[in-house]
Amino acid sequence: MLRLIRERERRSIRRERIFRDRFDPIDSMREDLFMKRYRFQKNICIDFCRELSAELQHPTERNHALTVSMQVCTALRFFASGNNQSSVGDNHHISVSSTSRCINAVSSALAARIDQHVYFPNNLQHVKAKFFEKTEFPRVIGSIDWTHVRISKPSINENIYVNRKGFHSINAMLVFDWDMIINNCVARFPGGTHDSYVLHSSALGREFERNPPNGWLLGDSGYPSKRWIMTPLGNAQTRQKKHYQRRQCKARSIIERCNGLLKQLFRCLRKELHYTHAKASMVIQSCCALHNVSVRYKLPVLHDPDSTDDDSSDSDAGDDEFPPRYNDMNGNQIREELVATL
Repeated sequence: MLRLIRERERRSIRRERIFRDRFDPIDSMREDLFMKRYRFQKNICIDFCRELSAELQHPTERNHALTVSMQVCTALRFFASGNNQSSVGDNHHISVSSTSRCINAVSSALAARIDQHVYFPNNLQHVKAKFFEKTEFPRVIGSIDWTHVRISKPSINENIYVNRKGFHSINAMLVFDWDMIINNCVARFPGGTHDSYVLHSSALGREFERNPPNGWLLGDSGYPSKRWIMTPLGNAQTRQKKHYQRRQCKARSIIERCNGLLKQLFRCLRKELHYTHAKASMVIQSCCALHNVSVRYKLPVLHDPDSTDDDSSDSDAGDDEFPPRYNDMNGNQIREELVATL
């Protein structure tokens, strides 16, 4: 009985919380090493902190709340390396739960601002001129394609997330220009969704149906034939059709290099995201926004020796094996006219 009383008294004694000394890389890391680890220079990272401070700033300093810079750096480290949350947290001397909250808060804030970083320019003439200069394909305003980002097996509607390559993913539709800038990003559809349905259901597809642009996107055979999207020919036998096919493929090839650059910059997209659909979508959108910042600043892609690179993601190259839906007869006619004029 006496032993039980002593044990209860021992448990009732309040223990002081132990706070580890946190590591703020902006203050203590060399510039070149910071660039390798976080993909951005310190001054750009500070700009991120100012931009996101309204969402990330804690109202008080109680309980040693994480600073805005710590939250931003923790999330950037996860995006850049793709390492698990425990490894990222250990690097910054914070717990796994705090690391998860940092990634969630920064991803949410960046995804809410995606329209500030991912958009079509008001003047598309420069985009068309760049495509024509490099490929001699006229009036191209962007190259459209999909990329699959692995996610862990969902507990609800698991079957719709299995893509045709056999793993669970989110089907992200991206539009790039020749400078490797992302002009549009749709990352909310499960991996089993057909590419043409993603386009048809997106805000971009609805807007271009109502108000076709003065130009066209270039897509693979998984996309429908539209007035504003030029796809490959099914059977190119004549000299004119073969000429169209070569130019269309050359102009569209930029998308594969862009997808490779995106996943090289942010290796979390090359691995499996152990998050819900909503959180994984925010991570993808955040990486697309950060990709554009990196490309506009012309930042180099540096190898990170601390990143565990399993490179297990499947290649996105290749045309769709299923026929597209929502074909437009006007699109076929315009493509035939383009074949003749080329």
